[in-house]
This record gives sequence, structure tokens and C-alpha cells, in this order.
Amino acid sequence: MGVTNGFLKLPRDEFDKLCEDQAALAARAQEWDESRGYLDMDKAGYELLFMFDPSLVEAFAAEGPAPYPHITTVLGGGEVVLPDLDLGYGPAHRIPEETLRNSIPEFKAIQFEEAFALAKNESIAELLPRDADEEEFRGYHWAYLQSLGDFVQQAVDDHSVVLRY
Repeated sequence: MGVTNGFLKLPRDEFDKLCEDQAALAARAQEWDESRGYLDMDKAGYELLFMFDPSLVEAFAAEGPAPYPHITTVLGGGEVVLPDLDLGYGPAHRIPEETLRNSIPEFKAIQFEEAFALAKNESIAELLPRDADEEEFRGYHWAYLQSLGDFVQQAVDDHSVVLRY
């Protein structure tokens, strides 16, 4: 498996039951089935996180507050769920419902040009395998960011629990 990550939205009652059974949660988390509430972010999930908050990369000093703090928190995850359960890249993180709600206006407000400018940050350029060209960014990072915004909106509308792993 390559560097990938994703999000899973679950009805609250299913989440509560899965938290009582680590093996069941691990199995459910590894279904990676979009029809069952999984959103695959591929490498874009981590790359977007570093674009939105370059200070997360140890080699770079903090460059001020993240411009979209709620999107940044969604990308980074929330509180650890079942810390002893490693899903491949560590435990799942539950994103707080308030963060999900507060991220929706940010997802709606961010423009392509702003997001692309984040990718052009010199700190990020050193992390990406190649310079971000506008067309490639639009087809990959921007598309994933838009998918995540739609996913979050649907999760809030459905009152779902969202895990990132």
C-alpha cells in the first residue's frame, strides 16, 4: 500500500458499536468502499494538509496561522479513537462535529487561486515530487479538496461521525 489516507463517515449508532469491538472497527475501516461512506484521499490528503499548514513539516518554522483553520483541522484529524488500534498509519481520528460544521463555510469560500497559491509556497514545493502546475493541481489536489468539502457537507447533513485515518 502506498501513502494514502481517507475519511469514513458512520451513523452514530454504528460508530458506538464499532468502538466496543476493535476488530470490527478495523475491518470496517479497511473496507475502503465509497458506497459505504469511505472517501479515499490518496496522497492528496497529506499534501493538502501540508499546503494548508506548512508548519506541520518539521523543517519549516511556523509561517503564521493556517488561513483555513477548520479545513486544516479536518485534514489533520481530531481526537484519537482507540489509540491501540493501528489502521496502517496509526489510529483513526474522530473529527469533532463542530469542526465539520465550521469547515463548511471555508470549503465554500476557498477559491481555486487561493488553494493553488498554497501549493506554490516554497516550503511545499520541496515536499511535492514536482512543481505544481495549474492543470495538474486542478485535476488532482483541487478535485480532492472539493470532494472532501462535499463529503463533509453530507456528513453534517446526515449527522454522521467522521473518522480520518
